[in-house]
Amino acid sequence: MLRSTFIHLNGVGPSREKALWKRGVFSWDGLRRLIESGEFAKGRRDIRKGSNGAITAGTEKGAPDRETGEKAVGERETIGRRDGIRKPPGARPEELLEELRASEAAIETGDAAFFADRLPMRERYRLARDFEGRICFLDIETGPVGGDISGITVAGIYDGRRARVLIRGADLGELPDALSTYPAVCTFNGASFDMPCLAAEFGRGFYRGAHIDLRPILASAGLRGGLKAIEARLGLSRPPGVRGLDGFDAVRLWVEASGGSAEAFELLARYNMADTVVLHTLLRLACNLRIAAGDLPFRRFDGADDPDAWPAAEDALRSMPRPDFLRRTW
Repeated sequence: MLRSTFIHLNGVGPSREKALWKRGVFSWDGLRRLIESGEFAKGRRDIRKGSNGAITAGTEKGAPDRETGEKAVGERETIGRRDGIRKPPGARPEELLEELRASEAAIETGDAAFFADRLPMRERYRLARDFEGRICFLDIETGPVGGDISGITVAGIYDGRRARVLIRGADLGELPDALSTYPAVCTFNGASFDMPCLAAEFGRGFYRGAHIDLRPILASAGLRGGLKAIEARLGLSRPPGVRGLDGFDAVRLWVEASGGSAEAFELLARYNMADTVVLHTLLRLACNLRIAAGDLPFRRFDGADDPDAWPAAEDALRSMPRPDFLRRTW
């Protein structure tokens, strides 16, 4: 998908990208040939060439894009970059060629953050295929606000093959190191919840890779609401033991576990695994839905089901550690 993506380039928005596809340009190599031939901006009504030779999209500065409703980038607005350099929205042909070379290098070196920094969150599903097997699906649970048992209680991670449950009072502190081995993490509503909670726990620089939040991606495909509601709409079912549980139950179960209930602890961990491993399926479904809805020139995933998810979750549940306070009660 990424090699057919152009909206991460300076001066290329959704309308410009679609215009390139309509011209039969479906790859970075195709765009490179178009630029080198001098035909990139020739005869296009939706391209405006500035006095400095920079090529910019033809949307009126500050006006919403007709297709996305988003405000266009004008002369007073710039696109921020991870390295702190703020670049103008337009780019000369030679600058676009350099960006294409940098894009190729980012894929070769596994730098998912390069693309995440240049794509809006709802478009980051495009990382799914090129980084398949290297995305960490992440979900956390938290305790009651205030007191000795607040904060992150349980964190689940899954990469499509292996799963792990990390527990407060046991090995939760190992989470940043575990995440650092993946170029991207995927959450549901993580931009508002998981990542800020993790930053509060481990510091703002706890993770340097790309973040894919499925909530805005699924919303852009018409699926809004909470995780369980979206699962139900898609016909996804959970194991019987955790059906009907929600985030409030996760808080309650941690309180009970803190009081010595091994049963509550086991159920909380199982609930967290259910929230975690389903994200792999949801990312694939989100890709297919977006591709179908937009008639995009990307290859769909042949199947979204993940038969390895629950076997991996069961392995993780069997091998997970127990928190100190629970070990003392056994």
